[in-house]
Amino acid sequence: MNIETQLKSVSFPKIFRSNGEKCYFDLYRKRLIRVTPKETVRQRIASFFEKHLGFPRDMILLDVPINYYVENCKGRADIIIHEINDDNTLKPLAIIECKANSLALTDNVFERVIRYADEIGADYVMVTNGIEIEIAKYNEISDSYDLVNSLLTYREMVNGVYLPKNEENIAPRLNYNELRNLKLIDDFNQNNESRVFGVDTLPALKPHIVNLYQCLMDTSHSLPPLVRSMFALIEDIGIRYMEYGNAGGGFYCGNYRSFLIKDEKDDTQIISISLFGTDPNFRGENRHGYTSIVVAIDQYKRSHTCLQYNIDMYAILEGSYLSFFHNGRISRRSSKDLLSFIRDTESNLAISESGEINLGKIPIDKLLYLDDNDVSNFIYNLIEYAILRDKFYYSCKK
Repeated sequence: MNIETQLKSVSFPKIFRSNGEKCYFDLYRKRLIRVTPKETVRQRIASFFEKHLGFPRDMILLDVPINYYVENCKGRADIIIHEINDDNTLKPLAIIECKANSLALTDNVFERVIRYADEIGADYVMVTNGIEIEIAKYNEISDSYDLVNSLLTYREMVNGVYLPKNEENIAPRLNYNELRNLKLIDDFNQNNESRVFGVDTLPALKPHIVNLYQCLMDTSHSLPPLVRSMFALIEDIGIRYMEYGNAGGGFYCGNYRSFLIKDEKDDTQIISISLFGTDPNFRGENRHGYTSIVVAIDQYKRSHTCLQYNIDMYAILEGSYLSFFHNGRISRRSSKDLLSFIRDTESNLAISESGEINLGKIPIDKLLYLDDNDVSNFIYNLIEYAILRDKFYYSCKK
């Protein structure tokens, strides 16, 4: 069936330039994805199904490896739609193969998507080139797929299964009094998917670390857009579950708060920030357990951590604030050279005569929110410092 006219009513996602390439900002993967004819179809189909046919966004996954569902299965699906089982678990409902407008919907395209559907147990298969779409539903009696003659809404596909709510899988915030209860703090740390503070972090710091972490995870408040000389914050894009590696071979996997930014060269990047605690056996090493603020960068195909800020070492309790300083230490490079590099830019970061970078401060006598002035300024400074460290590191490799 022809859907070209209907798809024309679907707007394209925002396009940015990153690393010299035009990229969509993919709202489903929350990533910058290079603009290609196939990706254009994939973005429009996902948006059309969500906005016009009632498919919940959190039931739509893009570019999914089949071995996510079945071990050792090869191949990737362009789009997989899910439903919720009676036991409240997710089940694949439909699998969609997307082709560029110039390609025909041949039988072998259908055969591949049917093979994927059989592997993961999806009831519906679809193939589309953004002009035509073919839909088929599995028939248990004939053990074959019957073509469907019309587009189906999500409710029609799940045949009465309730529509799920889009809720973040994030623990509720502790209130200010609860933050002062060290047992509750320790329980939160143990029960969190990834530890927020290190096992040897001072008890005096733990409440403020949890407060900051929960502030980052609180999507009821957003970091306000801002333009600085070194970057412009375009959008607070919320929480992403990500894994980033570092230069030492370690990795930080967990929930991050992510921000879409443009640097002074109009290059688009995603900056992600979270907190992680380590224990004495981190990567098998004999070291103290500490707390890090981890800042990572996604720039087109390159993703990595650019700052692991040791709160135990560099943060200072001063009156009613926790202040953050850094000495410019950077892996495999000279901290003095980094400080000189920052001084030579139009950075908003203040550097003392002794070589300490002032990253800002957060109050310790109330709950933190991203749109509070002190908190916002601290996050802006972390973003700027991350950008500068990244530019310095890669300028030294040239």
